[in-house]
Amino acid sequence: MVSKNLFDASNIIRFVFLSISFAVIFITLLIQHKTLVLPNNFIFVFYSIFVVLYGLTTVYAINFAEAIFDFSKWLLALFCCVFYYNLLKINYIKTLKTTTIAAMSITVILIIIAVIQFCQMDNHSLFNNPAIYNIKGLNVHKNLFSTMLFLLSTFLLSGFIILKNKLKYISGVLLVFCLFLIAILSTRVTLLGLLVAIILGSCLSICHIVLRNKKRKFLLRKKILTSSLLTICVFIFFLIPLKRIVKRTIPYTNTEIDIVNTSSLSERFALWNKSYELIEQSPFLGCGIGNWKFNYPKTSLDGLFRADYLDDQFFRPHNDFISIISEGGWIIFTIYISFICFLIVFSFSKLICIKNKTIFHLFSTLLASFVGMQFIAFFDYPKERIELLVWSNIIIASLIFFIKPANSKEEKSIHPVINLCCALIFTFTSIIGIYRFYGEYQISYMQRFVNNNNWEQIGRYSYKAKSIFYNYTPTGFPIDFYIGQACSRQDRQATYYFREALKIAPYHKQTLNESGRDEYFCQHDYFKAVSSLEEAIKISPNYAYPYFNLATIYLAEHQEEKAEYILDKLNLDYKEKALLDNADKYSISKNQIGNLVNNIKTENDIKQNMLKQIYKNFISAD
Repeated sequence: MVSKNLFDASNIIRFVFLSISFAVIFITLLIQHKTLVLPNNFIFVFYSIFVVLYGLTTVYAINFAEAIFDFSKWLLALFCCVFYYNLLKINYIKTLKTTTIAAMSITVILIIIAVIQFCQMDNHSLFNNPAIYNIKGLNVHKNLFSTMLFLLSTFLLSGFIILKNKLKYISGVLLVFCLFLIAILSTRVTLLGLLVAIILGSCLSICHIVLRNKKRKFLLRKKILTSSLLTICVFIFFLIPLKRIVKRTIPYTNTEIDIVNTSSLSERFALWNKSYELIEQSPFLGCGIGNWKFNYPKTSLDGLFRADYLDDQFFRPHNDFISIISEGGWIIFTIYISFICFLIVFSFSKLICIKNKTIFHLFSTLLASFVGMQFIAFFDYPKERIELLVWSNIIIASLIFFIKPANSKEEKSIHPVINLCCALIFTFTSIIGIYRFYGEYQISYMQRFVNNNNWEQIGRYSYKAKSIFYNYTPTGFPIDFYIGQACSRQDRQATYYFREALKIAPYHKQTLNESGRDEYFCQHDYFKAVSSLEEAIKISPNYAYPYFNLATIYLAEHQEEKAEYILDKLNLDYKEKALLDNADKYSISKNQIGNLVNNIKTENDIKQNMLKQIYKNFISAD
């Protein structure tokens, strides 16, 4: 079930579908002179404030395209919460039944996909058609698949509670299959979330049995106090203990670590440590929504084997909470955890007071699932996937509804100005989605020419893909990087595109390397070239090519001692082993370096021969 690719290739498609669907729904409501109702609940206010403030960090984000895309996802998730709340308000039993049937249908599809892959039928040409970025057929990310099963199991269990006749038993059977698949996949983070949900659900049931004949009433004052204390505890945990735990356990054994023996937990801890270093640089503002992946390399990739030695990219810190802190700052994070803590405490206090057995089990299932999702979010990144955001917000809307059932007299309909804002938002998100879908479509063609070194086609499709809403590929490269490579160093075109690439991804090691080489050999700017290459080395101490380019420049400037010094810092023997797995990715850069070395004219033949010999050893991996 595991794809070698660490991104979700169809995420854009689902974003476009969701955005356009919500736009159509909203337009339909306006035509029928019907308006949505905002939940009359301060917990929802917390949530709305978080989304707005988190989105406003777009203003100072380095990469606007990725920031506005992430903000759009949160806006759609918030609308999903409001819309589902309104459906519950109309008829919550019917709405939950419909949701369960939808969950059952999706579960059947996922089970079919699992069977096809487990039986290795996905190797058949019928299922093995190449998708974008070389993802074959039905391959999906394991964590995504497991987390989706976890969320679906919540509604399958709800369906088993509220449905009748055949649908009840179908829901129960699919629930068993769901849990079986989660166990087979053995995704530890999902198993942890499931375990927490089961334990919490069991404890709630026991409490209900013990207290079902007793009067229970929780004062608002006590609920607010409990929620505030819980928020403070969570805040302190992330501020001090977690940071210290991470710093004491991160592995920094650069000469011994290898990709096979690096555990996912060790890698996560290393990423969290980089994130905390990033947070220290901007604790209150953060680096901007969706911009963690552009900023964390400036803390150095040392300790991250796949990012430092190989060309793999990390797009998120594998912890939604740390991601929010690093992108939005501590204030926005406090609002977010306040929303979560208040929702949990108020849900629990309401749940204990419910005497109806069916409603209790339904409510406790939703609450246990929500808490379980927070544990999954602590080790994973469900907020990045639009479908997980949607199902999570269905749970949030359900909890808000049960905490305080809708009362039309107390609640306010959306103001006409808000209607206009919503219409503009859905139009805007639809445009963003279409632009990004078109960009992904063009880049999928571009990727086919990369391995063939067909730079004319690479430049053509890259140029067509680039837009204000799409400038960075899911493989972790600025689109301008490929356009710059395709320019063949003609005049100042390549330099222009490399500089543009560095504006949206200033700490991208490959771009810094290519830009530095271009600045010297094409623009003859020694200082800019050396600065870029030194920055690349600082970011990735074990990335070999900046060392060679820098040594080449030093030799060209008759600075043989500096060239020898920079090459002595490079542990080539170990890097050749690391490059064996990724030899095809390095062929272009190796040829370029080779040409540079051969073109150097220096009076010191010994130094030149030394550089050529090291380069020869370097490419022997091929």
